[in-house]
Amino acid sequence: MLRSRFILVFFCLLLFSSALPAQNLEDSLRKELAKPQEDSNRVKLLIALAENQMFSNPDSSLRYSEKAYDLARQSLNVEAELAALNKIGRAYWSKGNLREGLKYFLQSLQMAEKVNMPEYIALNESSIGLIFSGSGLYTKAIDYYKRSLPYYQRVKNNERKATLYNNIGKGFLNMQVIDSAEYYFLRSDSVKRTYNINLPITSFNLADLYFQQGKLSESLIWIVIAEAESHTRNDRRALIRCYQLRAEIALQQGELLKAERLAKQAVENANATNIKELIYITYRTYSSVLHQQKKHEIAYDYFEKYTHYRDSLQSINTQNSLLAYEFLLSEQEIKNLKAQQKIEQENRDKERLIMSGLIILTIVIASLAYYLFRSREQRKKLNQRLSEQNQAISQQNLLLSDKAEKLAALNNFRNTILSVITHDLRGPFTSLQNLLNSSVKEKLTNEDVEIILFELSKQLRTITSLTDTLLAWGSAHLDNYHITLKSIDLCEFFNQQLNFFEDNAKAKKIQIINSLSSSFVIRADENILSVIIRNFISNALKYCGAEDRIRLEASKNEGDIFIEVSDTGPGIPKEVLAGLLLSPVQSRVDNTGYKGAGIGLVLCSELAKRLNGSISFKSEEGKGTKAILRFPLSEVLNG
Repeated sequence: MLRSRFILVFFCLLLFSSALPAQNLEDSLRKELAKPQEDSNRVKLLIALAENQMFSNPDSSLRYSEKAYDLARQSLNVEAELAALNKIGRAYWSKGNLREGLKYFLQSLQMAEKVNMPEYIALNESSIGLIFSGSGLYTKAIDYYKRSLPYYQRVKNNERKATLYNNIGKGFLNMQVIDSAEYYFLRSDSVKRTYNINLPITSFNLADLYFQQGKLSESLIWIVIAEAESHTRNDRRALIRCYQLRAEIALQQGELLKAERLAKQAVENANATNIKELIYITYRTYSSVLHQQKKHEIAYDYFEKYTHYRDSLQSINTQNSLLAYEFLLSEQEIKNLKAQQKIEQENRDKERLIMSGLIILTIVIASLAYYLFRSREQRKKLNQRLSEQNQAISQQNLLLSDKAEKLAALNNFRNTILSVITHDLRGPFTSLQNLLNSSVKEKLTNEDVEIILFELSKQLRTITSLTDTLLAWGSAHLDNYHITLKSIDLCEFFNQQLNFFEDNAKAKKIQIINSLSSSFVIRADENILSVIIRNFISNALKYCGAEDRIRLEASKNEGDIFIEVSDTGPGIPKEVLAGLLLSPVQSRVDNTGYKGAGIGLVLCSELAKRLNGSISFKSEEGKGTKAILRFPLSEVLNG
C-alpha cells in the first residue's frame, strides 16, 4: 500500500512539473492569428487552434476547422485543404456526430488518393477507424488503424504511432480481449515515454482496463497520470472520464461521499462540453452513486436523462436497462422479472437456434447442390478441354512428323547439292590452274594462246553458270523469301531472254524463235520466271547443234498458264528422263565439252512450287525436247 502511494505521488510531481497551461497555448495562437499573416500561415494557425480545442470545446474546434478549409480553398492550398477537412471530421466525431464525421473523412481520403499524398491517406484511414469504433464495429476499426500504422512507422511519426497503438488497444478492450488490449496500451505508453509525447487517453485506457480487472490501486495510479496529462493538453474529454472512473472506484470501495463529489464534478464538466457520449456516461455513474445513497428520486431523474442520451446515441448495454426498475421494484420483483426475462431470452435463443439450424441446413444443402452442379460442369468443361488439347496435340504431332520428314529430305538434298558442287567446282578450277601453269612455264605460239583462251572461256562459263544457279537456289530456300506478283508481258519477256542468249546462239548457229507476236500479259514473280525460263533455254542451247531451232511458246488452258521451251536437239535418253527431277545428277557433257552442275532442273522444280505450279518434260531421242512450266492463272490480259 505504501509503495502504491509513493508511485502515485511520484507520477503526480513528474507530470505537473513539466505541464504548461493549455490556455497559454490557445492565447498565444490567437495573438499570432490577429497579426497580419500570409494565407498559408493563417491556415496553419487555424488548424492548430482547432486541434487545441478538439476535446475541450468541439464546437469551437469545428468553427476553426471550417475557417481553415475556406481559406485553404481560396488559396488553392491542397495539403492545407486536406488537413482542414480531416479536422472538420474529427470535430464532428468529438461532438458524437459520427455520420458527419465519416462524410468529411471520406471526402478528405478520396482527395488524398486522387493527388497521391500518403500522409493524408494514412491520416484519414486512421480517422475512419474512430468512426467504426464509435459505431461498435471494433474489428473493422482495428483493421483501419493497422492499415495506416505502417506509414507512420516508416516516416517515424511517433505521436501518430502512439495514438494508433492506443486506438487498437481500445478496440480490443471493447471486445474484452484483455491481453491484446493491455499489450497495445503499453506499447503506446512506451512510445509516449520514449519520445516525451503527451497522450492522456492512453493513460486513461490503462486505468479503465485495470479497473475492469478489479486492480483498483493500479487503476488509480494511471488515473493520476491521465489527469496530469489532460491538464497539460487541455483535453477536457479525458479529464471528465478520469473523474467518472474515480467515482466508479470510490463507489466500489464504499466511499459514497467521495464518489458523489467526483460523479457530480464529471457531470458538470460533461454538460459544459455538450458531448452526448460524455453526458450519458457520467449520468449513468451519477445515477448509480445516488441510488446507492438511497436518493432514489434524484437518481431516477438522472437515470431518465441517461436513457434519453443513450437512446439518441443507440449505444446502450442491455444489462443497464434494469437500472430504471431498481428504483421502483423490490428485490423479489427484480428477481422475478430477471427470471422471466431469462426464460424469455432462453426461448428466443432456442427459436434463433432452430432457425439458425434450418438456415444453415438449407445453406449447406444448397451449397452442396451447387458444388455438385459446378463440379459436374467443371468436369465436363475439363474433359472437353482435354479432348480439344489431345486433338491439338495429335495435330501438332502430325505437323511435327511431317516437318521432320521434310527437314530430313531437305538435309539429304542439301548434302547431295554440296557433294555435286564440290565435284563440279573442283574440276573447272583444277583445269584453270593447269592452263595457267602451262602458260607460265612454256613459250606459247599464237595458236596455243587461242586454244588456252578458248579453254579458259569454257571453264569460266562453267563456273559462272554454276554460281548463278547456286544464287538462285539459295534465294529459293530462304524462309523469308517473298513472292512478288506483277504484270508481265510474255512477248516482251521472251524477247529479253532471246537478247540474253543471242551471242551464244549465234556462236553455235542455233535459231531461237519467239512464237508470240502480240501482247500476252500475266501476273507472276518475274525473278522466279526468269530463272526457270533461262534454265530451259540454257539447257536447250547446251545440247543443240548447228542449224537446230529453239522455240518459246505460251498458252492458257482451264485456269492454268503453260510456258513451253522446245528444241530440235538430240533429245534425252529414257533412263535419264525418268530421274531428271528427283535429285541433283551428274550433268551430261554438251557438244562443246561444257558440263553443268546438275542442280538446275531440281531448282526450277522448287521455284515452280513457289508459284503453286510444276515443270515437266517431253522428249524423244533424235527428235528433240520440250520443257513445260505450268502454274495457276492469276490474271491474264490478252491484247
